[in-house]
Amino acid sequence: MLVSLAIPSVERIKVVDLARLEHAAAARTSWQDHNRTVTGARRTEAKMMERGQYRFTVKENARGEFWLAAEPAGDTIKSLDDCVLGFHLEPKATHGHALAVADFLNRNILAITLA
Repeated sequence: MLVSLAIPSVERIKVVDLARLEHAAAARTSWQDHNRTVTGARRTEAKMMERGQYRFTVKENARGEFWLAAEPAGDTIKSLDDCVLGFHLEPKATHGHALAVADFLNRNILAITLA
């Protein structure tokens, strides 16, 4: 019996994707500058905020359920250095669905902030 597994295809990088990457790089510089000047919600007290760059990857637990892990991809949040930041998906989520969610998050989230 022959079993076939679906393997996600690799897409070629388009000129539009390169422009988006350049925009993302500029946005990262912008949030780094912003991160240095952020104060708390109240004007009278400063609130400690940390921001880091992470990439979402698909993981599978012992029960065969898929979840997402935010793994360092640049500057990190020092408070999370010894932690795993995970996001549990619905128990019936397929590997393909988990990959699609991770891809969406990686294309749309530039940084994670901890306050």
